[in-house]
Amino acid sequence: METRARTVSLVRRGVTNLLAKRPFCISFEVTYNCNAQCGHCHLGGAANNPREVRAPAERFGELARMAEATGARVALEPHVAAVVSRVERALYVLDEVGHDALGLNLDISHFAVQGVPTADAVRALAPRAFVSEVKDQRGIEPDFDFLIPGEGDFDYVEFLREMDAAGYDGSVSVEVSVFRQRIDGYDPYEAAVTSYAVLAQAFSEAGIERPRKAAREGMNS
Repeated sequence: METRARTVSLVRRGVTNLLAKRPFCISFEVTYNCNAQCGHCHLGGAANNPREVRAPAERFGELARMAEATGARVALEPHVAAVVSRVERALYVLDEVGHDALGLNLDISHFAVQGVPTADAVRALAPRAFVSEVKDQRGIEPDFDFLIPGEGDFDYVEFLREMDAAGYDGSVSVEVSVFRQRIDGYDPYEAAVTSYAVLAQAFSEAGIERPRKAAREGMNS
């Protein structure tokens, strides 16, 4: 009952924060207190309005302080068509907050569909990344699609080599966009198998040894 009461209290506070355009802190608190699976928090905002980037800096500053108090870290994901969409804006938020508990979730696909060369995005952002994600894509904003790895022509070998050269040794996970999931015939198990095969081959071609644990788990799957 105590946990439920705490959750209800957090949700009520969350509604207030949401109305005040401050949803991030409630997501963190619910996740931390309830061990919930937290989804992405979309920053929203106008991608063509650089003044709006100040608000995410303020909100993520608060999140970083909360995370530090619990021994956690927060990863900001630059996202196409959002206020933090470009390399320079991501760096602005990180530098403005200036906190070790705040880093990046580097999803390279969001830069690919903006026409940003992989090398440019990785060399600027990989040193600040806590985690990374990949998916395939086709086209350039505003006319683009997110795809399952292997369905597009993204160069995963180049990406992995650039990440390795930047000193990144964290996770490289696959995200399947909800837009791709909504296409008739989508099979999450087939997508997982295909994604793993594409990434495993890319690691091999890049000459990068994956962590033993990751390789072992893949062999058992």
